[in-house]
Amino acid sequence: MTAPPTVVVCAGCDGMTFRFDPCRCTHYGDRFLADGDRPSSGGQPAYRDCELCRGVGRIATPCHECRRSGRRRAELVLTVANLDTGAVASHRLTPGRLDPRRDRALGWVVDLPARVRDLAAAVGVAVTGPDPLPLVLPRAWSPDLPADRRHALEARALADQDRVPWRVLLGRCTEPEPV
Repeated sequence: MTAPPTVVVCAGCDGMTFRFDPCRCTHYGDRFLADGDRPSSGGQPAYRDCELCRGVGRIATPCHECRRSGRRRAELVLTVANLDTGAVASHRLTPGRLDPRRDRALGWVVDLPARVRDLAAAVGVAVTGPDPLPLVLPRAWSPDLPADRRHALEARALADQDRVPWRVLLGRCTEPEPV
């Protein structure tokens, strides 16, 4: 068995670092000025003399999901820091080490708030601010799947969280006074 992936191909661009989006001419046609006009649904044929797409109807745009790298990290780090003592505790989530649980409404989830509470207890703080939302695994995920398929789905779910791959929560030994 191979190790679970920690880097996956970006689903937004299929690893190409760019993607093809509809050109504006499929919405606005041959109008030079379209300010204030409502665009059509985009089902129009491409304008043959369009300077952007050259009449093809699609243009290449950089993929912002992967920051034009074609890959995304499949890990999430949770850190809780005690502002009074300087104590820090972290937990690194990677495919194969998630320990998901069943949720009626969401399906299989990884309980991130419980992990934050465990880290906060380890450093002796009361974390202020909102708890992180649980990590929802894809609907196809099941504990009965083969390990490689299960880890690939977990990696995809973690990669979708990589806009904020390291979440640092701060706390103090005592609850702050209410304002």
